[in-house]
Amino acid sequence: MAKQLRRATRPYQYLLASALVGIPVAAMVGARGSVQFENNASVFALGFSSPALILTPVVLVLLSCLRFDQELSHRYSSTIRIREGARSYLARTLVRAAGAAFVTGFLLVAVSGIVAFWLWPLVGDPGVDFATYFPSDTPVTAAAVAEYSYHQLTYSFLLRYGWPAFVGALAIGTGVGGAAFAVAGVTALLVVRNRILALAAPFLISFLETLVAALAGHPEYGLQYSFFPTGLATQLPLVGLAPMGLFTLATAGAVAILLVRAPTLERLS
Repeated sequence: MAKQLRRATRPYQYLLASALVGIPVAAMVGARGSVQFENNASVFALGFSSPALILTPVVLVLLSCLRFDQELSHRYSSTIRIREGARSYLARTLVRAAGAAFVTGFLLVAVSGIVAFWLWPLVGDPGVDFATYFPSDTPVTAAAVAEYSYHQLTYSFLLRYGWPAFVGALAIGTGVGGAAFAVAGVTALLVVRNRILALAAPFLISFLETLVAALAGHPEYGLQYSFFPTGLATQLPLVGLAPMGLFTLATAGAVAILLVRAPTLERLS
């Protein structure tokens, strides 16, 4: 799979992935010296507060699905189908797209986590002062700061096992979510005639579902909050996981149907 991804990767994909991964890092660095943080988890969370990250599904679909879109547009898929079969071609396309999006989603969180929890302390933890953020007559202890961090974010209980466990788990989860968006993009290209609408479909689903959840008074059920690693301030882990988990299962079901019907799909003929 690694060799397949390297062969399939184009320069624009590196640029898109680098730009996306750089957004939370730029937000953290830009806040250095001007923002007060309770702890390093707050530094990490600030990185994912950038409004630009709302476009993450668009970027993931573009970097993972544009090649397939071009193959469909130039009828290249018809040639490949004759040589290796429709199911094999579609399966390879899905693996390629999901792999590229998973790696990008993983790096999006992993790089930001390394900056917030490892590099930030190396430069003196600028702006991090729990005592200043929560002034008290009682001396602040390391144990009190740690205990606060365990309940600060949806998945921050994982900080009990060290920041690599916290960041690693979120990176894997975000990678899986990114793969789901990519697979949804491939699916949309096969069933939606308008290529612009097809490429935008995963973002539109995520945005509209999040909007409806917010208007209904339950923003915690929004896909956007479920996908982004910090989500809302504090909620039950299963609540945070549910929207993205259901979206991933629905995408997997759609893919299973498409693989069964691959030999008769008009877009692959």
